[in-house]
Amino acid sequence: MRSLLTGLVSLVLLSALGLPLAAQEFRVYTRIFNERADAAARKAGKQPSPVSRTTTVFHAGKVYDFIDAGERMTVYESAQERFLIFDGARQLRTEIKTSEIASTIRSIERRQQERLDSEVGPERDDERLQLIQFQLNPDFTESIDEQSLALKLSGTGAEYQLKCVAAESTEHAQAYLDYADWAARLNYLLHDNAPLPGPRLALDESLRRKAWLPLEVSMQGRSKNSPHLRAEHRYDWKLDAADRKLITKAENEIGQPKMKEVDFATFYQRIHTRNAQARR
Repeated sequence: MRSLLTGLVSLVLLSALGLPLAAQEFRVYTRIFNERADAAARKAGKQPSPVSRTTTVFHAGKVYDFIDAGERMTVYESAQERFLIFDGARQLRTEIKTSEIASTIRSIERRQQERLDSEVGPERDDERLQLIQFQLNPDFTESIDEQSLALKLSGTGAEYQLKCVAAESTEHAQAYLDYADWAARLNYLLHDNAPLPGPRLALDESLRRKAWLPLEVSMQGRSKNSPHLRAEHRYDWKLDAADRKLITKAENEIGQPKMKEVDFATFYQRIHTRNAQARR
């Protein structure tokens, strides 16, 4: 249940911390590119195009996340300690508590560690086991360029290179990075092939220490077939009419649900059954 794609894209909220409402009102627009596919496109004389576009709106103690292609919407409510997930194409909605997300990931990480400890002998896949070990315990070496606001994290499983910007305030950085932590955890449960959240949490902690926000993130895995992805983020510190329209759309669905509500396991199964059929 995992997608490195959305793994780069990740943005918990401030109302529970008693921070000013204004600090919660901003928007992040994210585009994700597949660098290998883009290189092939350039070679063929074509313009690279993003594989994902996401608009994330922070407002009044909530985070609203909208995927541009399709009808997927996620709302994080910090006061209720939950995510609400809506799939317009399938007319389904679900809810998952952050406590359930955390406990599920702890259980998975425990099983993965047991697997590492038990696999011995000539049949073991060392490259795969090293990747699992890295995701469980990221071994990053951190390099920082204070003048250019550049950050590099090098580990045995992956390398991240970031161009950053100083946050509008410490509160803005905290809001973005706290949400990014939870988004990485949820992403692992929602998407096939997404990594465990450990590396992303380590990256966010490096940014948190500097009160920086990422403008561009390049992530390249160390293994032969691992992806090379790049995310671009744009920040707007005031919401506009289009943002408020998105918020109204989300709140209408929360308050007057039209979609069928199912538990998280059923939601996941429906999504991936449909996706598997579409690929046949």
